[in-house]
Amino acid sequence: MERESINTVVLAGGFGVRTENALGGVPKALVPVGKSTVIDYLLDDLDEITRNVALVTNGKYFDILKAKIDSRGPVLNIIVLSNEQTLAEKRLGALGDLIFALGKLAWWKRDLLVVPSDTLYYKSFVLKDLVGLADKYPKSLITVARDIKDREKIKGRFGCILLGSDNKMIAFIEKPQEPPSTFAATPFYLYRAPHLEFLRKFKRNGGNLDQPGNIIPYLLEAGVDIRVLIGKNKIIDVGTPEDIISARNY
Repeated sequence: MERESINTVVLAGGFGVRTENALGGVPKALVPVGKSTVIDYLLDDLDEITRNVALVTNGKYFDILKAKIDSRGPVLNIIVLSNEQTLAEKRLGALGDLIFALGKLAWWKRDLLVVPSDTLYYKSFVLKDLVGLADKYPKSLITVARDIKDREKIKGRFGCILLGSDNKMIAFIEKPQEPPSTFAATPFYLYRAPHLEFLRKFKRNGGNLDQPGNIIPYLLEAGVDIRVLIGKNKIIDVGTPEDIISARNY
């Protein structure tokens, strides 16, 4: 897969309600990790596989994230978009932000990588691994899971994935009380261009746009083939004050 053949949307529209006090008004993407930040590691990794990147955020964090991106210089062609929402209760949701960005940029006709801005993952996998799996399955949607090895840790907290042969996704259950496997979903997705129209259909049909994984059962029902890269269990989603501490020591 050539760098020019894929666009990337970085989802940074969350308001960080649970972490706001711990971060003092700074978005989770800017949590320090050593001498860098969460988003710096992501953008360095993206530079290996793509050229065109859109970061979509909200009206509250637009200025600070735009300043951060501008400070990095022209390494990647990064467009920073604001959905102009300033209140958490009026957020568009992750899928809503994704649809907003695709419409704004007219990016409906090319394969699309969708990644979170607040997740540390480089000790688990790198994005080249995901692209490599995409090359093996050129018509499949690609995502990532980690084997937590303990169903109790998935219960009520993570999306859970059931796998068939060749890491083909059989089912996706959002935060189940009785997880059918130990594989926890992560919000990394490589959509093929024909899959993107399902986003608009999902929205028109009243789908829940809050979480990026909410569309996965809909895609499976529609017959989309989904293959899963299995990463190591060393992924931190910076969602709580405790996660911030873990991220700083990643």
